[in-house]
Amino acid sequence: MIIFTPNTVIKSTEINSNFDEITSAWTTWTPTWTNLTVGNGTGVYRYKQIGKMVWWFLKFTAGSTSSASSNPRFTLPVTPHSSFADDDIYVGHGLLLDALTQNYDIRCMWNASTDVEINTLGVGGSYSNSGSFTGPFTFGTSDRINLMGFYEAA
Repeated sequence: MIIFTPNTVIKSTEINSNFDEITSAWTTWTPTWTNLTVGNGTGVYRYKQIGKMVWWFLKFTAGSTSSASSNPRFTLPVTPHSSFADDDIYVGHGLLLDALTQNYDIRCMWNASTDVEINTLGVGGSYSNSGSFTGPFTFGTSDRINLMGFYEAA
């Protein structure tokens, strides 16, 4: 079957190929962490690329030997477009979950090197520039980082 649109002909094989790309399973990746020790923590890291768009999901649960210091960062699964060379480009958001008491809003900012910095929403509603996990609470066993985002690939 052939579908005609203004100035374009789309073949059913192209439609099927695009549909398969959209509905196929997400791919796993392993981020490289800076200022976060995985230890015996567990993570689920998945992404989906369709054309130049990359959607990503990250869930990390701290174990008894996991730790985080200020400015925790991680690498993305696919190299971002060169427009992300500027500092402080927003590429995701999520929650920092204190296993015992509360959840804190976090955002992910491209930091103009090779990775993404996690910024926490602190008291008074402002984000920390350092991404420190020591601000809202001490990050430890059973605490969790849940993030998702999207960006344009190179």
